[in-house]
Amino acid sequence: MMRVKMTLVCLIALGVLASSTGAAPYWIACEGNDLPENEGWERNWGDWGGQYNGDGAIRTVEDGILTTDSLFDAGVYDFAFVDRPGQVDPEPGEAFVMEWRVLVEETTGEPDFDEGVFVASNDAWLLGFGVYPNAVVSVFEDVTIPIEPWVFHEYRAVSVDMLTYELYIDGTLSLTGYFWDGLTEGRISWGEGTQGVASLAHWDYFSAGVIPEPSSLWLLVAALTACVTRTTRGGLRRVFLLPVFVCILAVSATADPYWCAYEGNDLPENEGWTRYWGNRDGEYQGDGSIRTIEDGVLRMDSLHDPWIWDWASIERPGETDPEAGETFIMEWRLNVVEVEGLVDPGVSLASDDGWRVGFAYHTDHIWCFFEDEVTIPILPGVFHSYRFLSQDMRTYELYIDEVLVHDGSFWEGLTQGRVAWGDLTKPAVGLAEWDYIRFGVVPEPQSISILFTMTTIWASRARR
Repeated sequence: MMRVKMTLVCLIALGVLASSTGAAPYWIACEGNDLPENEGWERNWGDWGGQYNGDGAIRTVEDGILTTDSLFDAGVYDFAFVDRPGQVDPEPGEAFVMEWRVLVEETTGEPDFDEGVFVASNDAWLLGFGVYPNAVVSVFEDVTIPIEPWVFHEYRAVSVDMLTYELYIDGTLSLTGYFWDGLTEGRISWGEGTQGVASLAHWDYFSAGVIPEPSSLWLLVAALTACVTRTTRGGLRRVFLLPVFVCILAVSATADPYWCAYEGNDLPENEGWTRYWGNRDGEYQGDGSIRTIEDGVLRMDSLHDPWIWDWASIERPGETDPEAGETFIMEWRLNVVEVEGLVDPGVSLASDDGWRVGFAYHTDHIWCFFEDEVTIPILPGVFHSYRFLSQDMRTYELYIDEVLVHDGSFWEGLTQGRVAWGDLTKPAVGLAEWDYIRFGVVPEPQSISILFTMTTIWASRARR
């Protein structure tokens, strides 16, 4: 049966959007239908005898999956690459995206990894990820992320400046980090790259490139990964979403005034929020934080496990931002009792077009974690009331206990139309008490005092 090709869809999507940017977006991919060197990649292989010695890994292609096997010789390396000197990086208003789907079945010679993906920027800043059967490692940062073993996982790395990045695993933001200053320039590579280690891996796809218009980046990334959808071991499975995608881009998002709130009277998932939790074994593993409710306050305790995360969110893609003459408001009341680690509880906001703001807490300060290490001191051991105001979802004002303490800026990211809060970070532990969190769009505010009055009327119950 004829298969829908992801590469073709990507080219169409990029063609539709290319007129809106002065740069030259590109997309290169191996879809597992043939050997990489037959799909536009160069091959580099060898063994202990030197480059191009021997036959490299045993490679087979079946049902859209490229299987590579070097278990017979730990000296074998065999990887695919594309050199684009001076033409890898995104320009302003663009993003570099690298995504792959792989199952590493076996690795010998640990602790070193064998299977990996790498990118070298135009000026030799390097980013690399090694994949084990049960973990992913950021090669140049010595950071390890556990994964469920012996199943396929989807990975996406995104960078707008080729100095910092976000890594998503199975659609969940799993790591933010930094490139490393190296020597190689303008190269993208993937496969078996480590001598002294042997592995057996199954590659569904690997693709990389520059995407225009990050204001629509969430839709672009969704198109690049969802336009063509396969079953684990092949068969036609991708749904052609491009017409819907283009229609969505053609319509500007509008938002009627709205208000969402959690008041501490029940667990968040019982008040209209979606709960996400897990531990180092993966999403929805374990029980998450210990959560109790007393006197209208939610107490979240993760002191027993630094790898726990447990947070609530509401997603309103295309319906979060204010329109002209409106203001977005987010407010919460929180007491951070204890934190062990850098930071633990937090609040995060993503606008309709992916601009983000986040606040993470220690007991005595707040970290604005998208704003170059901006921290704000707070009095420890007591509740504080926070209010966040923005009219353009690019800049904001932050009030603590009704005092303006910071004028800040959003950061350009990927997640769209989401408010999230709770135990957001790992590895760290904390004990926090949440009285409430609310957000929404208010029509035509005339002054800050009116906003404060509205909030007081909304939350008329006494606070401890």
